[in-house]
Amino acid sequence: MAAVRCAARRLGGALLQRTQAEEGRLLAPSRLMRSRHLSTKVSGEARNIQKKGDDIWAGFKETLKRVSERPPEKKPNVLLQRMMLIEQVTKSVVYGAFKLTVVYAAAAAAFGGRWLEN
Repeated sequence: MAAVRCAARRLGGALLQRTQAEEGRLLAPSRLMRSRHLSTKVSGEARNIQKKGDDIWAGFKETLKRVSERPPEKKPNVLLQRMMLIEQVTKSVVYGAFKLTVVYAAAAAAFGGRWLEN
């Protein structure tokens, strides 16, 4: 059969078309059929890729729309922030002074009487 197709291609395809018509195939050389089949396959894949891209873009637009509709976050008061900072610093200083006092008192109680007696 391959030899017949090869000879038909050389003769211009007339014999090939008759042979394919008898077999129930389309009346076109197999070379063209393959390229058509591949082109439809590639174009189908391209459509699928394009559809996925469109779906992603639509989701992105929906997300942007939801974010823009959200009310803006309320900015904290600058005076309130500074007062909270001052409060934290004051607590740290008082706690540090308390720790230092406790350490000195413990050291004085432990070693206080020995050096004075000498």
